[in-house]
Formats: sequence, C-alpha cells, structure tokens
Amino acid sequence: MELDDLINKVTDITTTITDKIDDWKTDFFDDEKQNIIQEFRDNTKEKISAILNDLQNSTKLIENIGYDFVAFNIDLGIPPSVQLIFEVLPLKAEKIEAQLPEDINLVIKIVLKALLRTNALAQSIKLNDFECKQVTLTMGLNPDIVLNYKKKLKNGK
Repeated sequence: MELDDLINKVTDITTTITDKIDDWKTDFFDDEKQNIIQEFRDNTKEKISAILNDLQNSTKLIENIGYDFVAFNIDLGIPPSVQLIFEVLPLKAEKIEAQLPEDINLVIKIVLKALLRTNALAQSIKLNDFECKQVTLTMGLNPDIVLNYKKKLKNGK
C-alpha cells in the first residue's frame, strides 16, 4: 500500500506543478509573444547581434534580479532563434529588485520580466533535494523558457 501512496503523491505533485507552469506560461506569453515575434521578424542577424550586445551591457541589471548571463546558443534554423542561458545566483529574496528602468531596450525588458517571473515560479516549486540552478530563455518566433533543476549536494551547495 505504501507504493500506491507514493505514486499518488508524485501524481498530485506533478499535476500541481504542471498547472502552475501552464498558468504562468499563459500569463507570460500572452503578454509578450507579439513583442518577441515582431523583434525577430525582420533583420534576424542584426537583431541577434543587438540582443547579445544589449545583454552584455545589462549584466548589472541581470545580476540585481538574481541571475548571471553565462552562455548563449544561436539556432540558424527556420525560424532562427537565440537561447540565452542564465545561472541562478544565490541571492536573498530581499536583494531582488523588481523595478525595471524605463529607458531599456524592449528585448532586454522582456528578458528581465521573464527572469523575474521565472524566479517567482522557481520559488513556488518546492522539491526537497532539488533547486533551480539554470534558466534558458529562447528568443525567437517560438519563445520558450526552461528551468533546470539540479540535485542539491550533501554539503548544501
């Protein structure tokens, strides 16, 4: 009977997490999808270069909300896209600043808003031995967000 209880608990947790993610994705992508599509529709090469340059110039803002921009991938398929990879920094919740400057580029504003919302989602998903360590944002005609959870090491890292 214990195995059935465990299976039921895992099923309940999975359903709850799936529901939270579906609600969150709908909220985020309904708001931002048209902006992302418009940014990538024309002059893709120039857009990708501009996004990467703007990200390099926004590292302080990104760090202030709890992330470190560590890598990127460029997908040259049809449609093209850019994956932006962020490591989650070990910051206290009060350190995270939700105030975004008014004078920043639209794509950077979208990235920052996505990271802020991702942070809230990651904190709402409580898994005993796992924590969100990395976030990948895909910017293109089909925007996507991936939260990468890793098992905590024995010493708490």
